[in-house]
Amino acid sequence: MSELRMLGIQADNDNSAGLIAEALGMDTTCLLTNTAVLNTDGYRVQLIECSNPSLHNIHFKGNSSQGTGGMESKHNVALRLASKSIRTIIGNARDENIILNAAKGNFVGTTYKI
Repeated sequence: MSELRMLGIQADNDNSAGLIAEALGMDTTCLLTNTAVLNTDGYRVQLIECSNPSLHNIHFKGNSSQGTGGMESKHNVALRLASKSIRTIIGNARDENIILNAAKGNFVGTTYKI
């Protein structure tokens, strides 16, 4: 992260991951957290298509006490990456094999795509 600051780029971990995913031309990116993307009814959203994200009525509770970006930051990065054809998953880091399952194309956490 200090290398990004030397270039004049201010970014939290989520935005840093997004910048790296774009620079490397990734096809999938995982943003891990200890919570889930929830709609206004409190249910986890499984799929968000970036062409119409407002359909999902996402609810943000603010930043966690441990992170800097919060769920809104993850959501915005995921939308940006998905609009560039980078499938992005926001998932619970405690879910067993979440990265392996995401790499296999399984729906885990919340998947953002075009």
